[in-house]
Amino acid sequence: MKTLYIFDMGNVLAFECGVLPDIISYLNINEEDFFNYTGGNYTKFLNGMISSDEFWARFSLGYGGKVEEELFAKFFNP
Repeated sequence: MKTLYIFDMGNVLAFECGVLPDIISYLNINEEDFFNYTGGNYTKFLNGMISSDEFWARFSLGYGGKVEEELFAKFFNP
């Protein structure tokens, strides 16, 4: 039998690894606009209620352009 260990790196094992400032800069928007475009879906994403693909699809509707990359993974560098 093999044992699987799963680690939650973000602010559990590695600190100061927030990606929002990098995502906001990459998208050339401000923090207020980011949260306006999420329409509450950021909390759903963080709680595992929607996937990152679903988050970015919903975000894109408010943003006015399709976000095709998974930006949370792109900028997560603990």
